[in-house]
Amino acid sequence: MPASSSTSALFGVGKRTNGHDSKGAAVGEPSTLIHDSITGGVDDLIGLTHLHEPAILHALRLRYTADIIYTSTGPILLAINPFKTMEGVYGGGLMDLYRRQGEENPNGKLPPHVYQTADDAYRAMMRGIDMDKFLKRSTRKSLAGSSRHIKKESEFEMPTNQSILVSGESGAGKTVTTKIVLNYFAMLSRKLQEKENIANQQINGNGGASIEQQVLQSNPIVEAFGNARTMRNDNSSRFGKYINIAFTSEGKLLRASIDTYLLEKVRLIHQCRGERNFHIFYQFLASASRTEREELCLNDMTPEDFLLTNQSETYDRRDGVSDVDMHNEMVEAMQIMNFGEDTVQHLMRLIVAILFAGNMTFAADSHSSSYSESCSLEENEASLAVAKLLGVSFDKLAASLTTKVLFARGDIIHKGLDRSAAEKANEALIKSMYGAAFDFITEKINLSINAGSSDENGGASKSTGRNVLRKSLSGVDAGAGGASIVPPGGASIGVLGKGLYVIDIDVLRELSSLIFFML
Repeated sequence: MPASSSTSALFGVGKRTNGHDSKGAAVGEPSTLIHDSITGGVDDLIGLTHLHEPAILHALRLRYTADIIYTSTGPILLAINPFKTMEGVYGGGLMDLYRRQGEENPNGKLPPHVYQTADDAYRAMMRGIDMDKFLKRSTRKSLAGSSRHIKKESEFEMPTNQSILVSGESGAGKTVTTKIVLNYFAMLSRKLQEKENIANQQINGNGGASIEQQVLQSNPIVEAFGNARTMRNDNSSRFGKYINIAFTSEGKLLRASIDTYLLEKVRLIHQCRGERNFHIFYQFLASASRTEREELCLNDMTPEDFLLTNQSETYDRRDGVSDVDMHNEMVEAMQIMNFGEDTVQHLMRLIVAILFAGNMTFAADSHSSSYSESCSLEENEASLAVAKLLGVSFDKLAASLTTKVLFARGDIIHKGLDRSAAEKANEALIKSMYGAAFDFITEKINLSINAGSSDENGGASKSTGRNVLRKSLSGVDAGAGGASIVPPGGASIGVLGKGLYVIDIDVLRELSSLIFFML
């Protein structure tokens, strides 16, 4: 659609008269006819005369059919995925409008937008930083020369960190929304640098790429290992992501860390009809060279030959995206993020080992009785390939999957597992290997993003981050090693994205002193 049309749609001008929306063929009820110049009657659903489900849905429908995808309901921003390119709804010009409103007219009335939500979080963080500075200065003056016990500075700190929760169904647009938020924060940081006559990009150890660019560059890697085709979405994130963005006391974007959690590892073992396993399996099998196939025992095997990828009988993507193109993009991103050629090869070796592990079979031992059942790992193409790819002997692999070790009064007892238990042990091995690879990738990305970045005191960042659940208990600023990515006097904004069905509200309460909800 023309840019001018979309821009007018964003601001709700000239799209509705007398409660009638010609495009949607819907007539507004009195409860939605609040303001004739605003499509749907209101920009904020709290302003509806009757706040009930029919009025809310009707107002949202009027706005959606007029290509207005954002609507507020108090501090909550509702975003309805248009499933098409929206020209004029995003870009530098609109970013600048919301930036200027935040700086010059905080009580302005620009239409609801994800830029507004991001700006609100940023301004709240900066107000907290400024208030924290003021309280510390006031405390020092009031206690100067006093004989009373002087409290530690940390006791006077104001809460400054902010969080944005991006939540919704599969395909609602959570990943794209997170990218939009990051771009807005990067714009704010660049504006500050321009005012100080500093280079527009944050210089670091990755050839001068800005922090937000590196976070976005990591997407092809994380999506390859963490996304899959589902019934509703061909590129659905099957994990939660928490991006912690650190700012200096002046408000400049300094560092970032990515934490992943709740990876859907059960997908490795089972997929519904019409769904796929994680993208990486199909991408590598579609793009592996002849040399790689020979080295990794693949020969001419395809996804149809592996149990982990053939049980759903679904091998392609409906969105027309090529697995080969996505794999090449992933490899290129790994090179940019300093993974190293050997690391990439080892990861692909592990992926193939996981595929073959899904094909391993077990046979009940002939000497088993009703009192003591045992089984053995069948020595076939799959099991021999797994042993070779993992660098272990077949006997050790078989023993680890078909027996368990018991400790009884100082004695070590090896007890055989029946076939069902051995198959479960193999599934656990597959899940643990893939989960470890996913965690390793996240840590490598964080190390690359923050390589060479330093805090205001010249100290290098050492944080990599591991898990948002552990982070929620120890503070949002702490990384894997207990180090903080937030510089002294600075603050952070966390962006948490995950589907509605896995959010634990008790964990979310620990994430920040203030949470902006965005659906």
